[in-house]
Amino acid sequence: MDKNTFSFYLLIYNIQSRNNLKILIKSAISYNCKKFLVLGKEKKVLEKFFNGDKEISLKLKAYFEYFDNLESLKNYLKDNNIIPCGVEIGANCIPIQNHPFKGNTLFILGNEGTGLNKKQKELCEQFVFIQQYSEKTGSLNVAIAASIIFYHFYVWNKNK
Repeated sequence: MDKNTFSFYLLIYNIQSRNNLKILIKSAISYNCKKFLVLGKEKKVLEKFFNGDKEISLKLKAYFEYFDNLESLKNYLKDNNIIPCGVEIGANCIPIQNHPFKGNTLFILGNEGTGLNKKQKELCEQFVFIQQYSEKTGSLNVAIAASIIFYHFYVWNKNK
């Protein structure tokens, strides 16, 4: 791998559906996610998830890093030069096809029902969104949106 290649990380926090979590993890792995950063009580969610899915459990436990609170996560991001990027629909969000990435990136996805919460938004240094070409739905499923985001990061990283 080129020394100028950047990595992406995925925050596991505030995802309610076990199926979405499984798809998120598998999709992130397929695009070479460096590590999953897990915040707070989500560790218990993942432990249940691992116990029920031997395929992922055996292969992936080393790729997860756990944080008890937001402050320890912020310090980790700062110490490792990782830019937190929220995936959101809003005024200051950059279309993903513009590839606004600046380096190592942590993707922060919102909850399936409520989107990003206040703490997640405050953590983000930038926001991206996926343009939709129809008004027939308000947003994409979180796992589908994540796959699109990961793909765009891959394209940017490969072609920069």
